[in-house]
Amino acid sequence: MSAIPLGRVDATIADVLTFLQSDLESLAGVEEPRLVFEVTLTLLTEKGDAYPLGIKVERSDVAEGGAYSFRTSHYAHTPEQISAYRTSLPYETSVQYAIHSAINTVKSYVDQAIQKGHRFDAKWLVANPRY
Repeated sequence: MSAIPLGRVDATIADVLTFLQSDLESLAGVEEPRLVFEVTLTLLTEKGDAYPLGIKVERSDVAEGGAYSFRTSHYAHTPEQISAYRTSLPYETSVQYAIHSAINTVKSYVDQAIQKGHRFDAKWLVANPRY
């Protein structure tokens, strides 16, 4: 079993996915028939503001070709959006892709609002009651 460093670890999304890919079986028990895997990240905006994001990934047989489904702890609801974004396709072919997609469902909207001149506000993160 691999050791997971405790405390603050600065890493890019690619670093996180590489780490997970190299150690997925020992960390998450991928070989199990039903997988529930959770990761909690602290994401940074381009301006250095930090915000938390929890992600749960589990095996799924709902979507053809999407063996894993994901949920995020928060949805993004920025000033650029009418309502909080909830993906209609929370399925991917691997745990790594599921985590990447989950991050992007929140981060892309936060980054876009900042690029349009808005200052980050933690109120943009709407808690997911089903998480």
